[in-house]
Amino acid sequence: MPPLTVQLAIVHSETADDSALDRMTLGAYAPQILWLDTDEPFSDGLIYEARRFGCGAVHGTAAQAVLVPPLRYDEVVFGLTGAGWLFIEQAYAQLNTAKEV
Repeated sequence: MPPLTVQLAIVHSETADDSALDRMTLGAYAPQILWLDTDEPFSDGLIYEARRFGCGAVHGTAAQAVLVPPLRYDEVVFGLTGAGWLFIEQAYAQLNTAKEV
């Protein structure tokens, strides 16, 4: 049986400021889109950061406005599996805490 592949993770936010991006935790594993589930104006900083990190953003209670399109799956995972990313993160954490490298 093939492993699970997430095509798009949708993360809701009730705020439209820069702090909304703190909810985006799947960036290395799957394409994601931030649904700004509010009618309040979105910040320019949020749009800049969403483009920079490659996460999509839609605005409005019906997600009627696409502010930033999400990256494709192959642009996000760079050919690595979830296990591959986990290995890289654990290796980096060990190297980061080592006294001598």
